[in-house]
Amino acid sequence: MLMETIQAKDEVIIKLSQQLSDCEGGASSPTWAPTSPVAAPAGRDQLELDRLKDNLQGYKTQNKFLNKEILELSALRRNAERRERDLMAKVGPGGGGGPHGH
Repeated sequence: MLMETIQAKDEVIIKLSQQLSDCEGGASSPTWAPTSPVAAPAGRDQLELDRLKDNLQGYKTQNKFLNKEILELSALRRNAERRERDLMAKVGPGGGGGPHGH
């Protein structure tokens, strides 16, 4: 389940990165002059570009945070599994009446 979550986040980041690069490519293209009738939509494009940049930065920050959380939870799970193995080794085979007793 954790791997699917990471993959979904990565796909969103890739998609947003592609949208951002598409918008930046269009914004840097000198296909219109500031005095042309297309200048007003260019302003809207710039706003959309800024919004996409903000969204992308937010997703990157969220991705870093969630990846850190996943790593911390994985470490906690490994430690818990190790402690459980250590306890089972102390109790010995068949001892303690656990699921391995039969």
